[in-house]
Amino acid sequence: MNNYQLGETAAAAHLGVELIESADKHGLQARAESAIVLTQLALPGSATPRRLRELNQRLQETKSSRLLTLLMFSVLVDLCIASGDVELAEHVLAPLLTERDTIHHAELLLAQGSLLQHRATPNPSSAERSFEAALKVARDQRAKSFELRAATSLAELWQGQGKRAEARQLLSDIYGWFTEGFDTADLKRARALLDRLEGAMAH
Repeated sequence: MNNYQLGETAAAAHLGVELIESADKHGLQARAESAIVLTQLALPGSATPRRLRELNQRLQETKSSRLLTLLMFSVLVDLCIASGDVELAEHVLAPLLTERDTIHHAELLLAQGSLLQHRATPNPSSAERSFEAALKVARDQRAKSFELRAATSLAELWQGQGKRAEARQLLSDIYGWFTEGFDTADLKRARALLDRLEGAMAH
């Protein structure tokens, strides 16, 4: 699991600096470019409309491997959603969803579900289908970090629909698989949701 997928942006920024130094030292220009973009994505204040568009342009021009580029684009989509720039998020995400044979497909489906919830007119039923698709892909790939994120997103949606028992069962099953990393952002988010669900069901 990488720092971005765990929500640890500060650690990711630090790692990016190390990657830049290492890539420059060994003459790996493409890796250096990728590390620079990754570091910029993690820096506080990077999610301004102008900055997001600059980063999108730079990613379009990067010579990194397709797998690493997909990762960086998925991070960009998350930043766009978090900053409220739905238009740019949709523009970036649409072509990525056609690439199904990648370890990042579940993450991209998660981004699609989140985007459907953040539109001016939210579409919860379509978001639910995206989260369920992400969950299936993550399970097929045995990608537990993505499975946790998909289960958490789906459980949050079900909580809002009053399906607390189903949400709790779904999330507790995958949460119980983990034996470490409980101080990471994704596991903290899942634990907080489980606590809310259990508290609501107890009353």
